[in-house]
Amino acid sequence: MKCPFCGSDRGYYQIERVHRALLFNFDGKPIGGTEDVTDYAGRRKQCIDCHKILPRKLFE
Repeated sequence: MKCPFCGSDRGYYQIERVHRALLFNFDGKPIGGTEDVTDYAGRRKQCIDCHKILPRKLFE
C-alpha cells in the first residue's frame, strides 16, 4: 500500500496524547513515574512523509 498523495510506502501514524506523573523524594531526586494515561487517541491515519490524512477507503 502506498500514500495516494506522495507515493511513499513508509507507512502511517496515528496521534496519541498521554500524560504521566513524575515522582520525587523530598531531596528532589527522581524515584520513578506513574503509568502513561491516554488523554486522546486519534483515529485518523496520516502519512509519515507528507503528513496528509489518508482516506478511510485505503484501509477497508
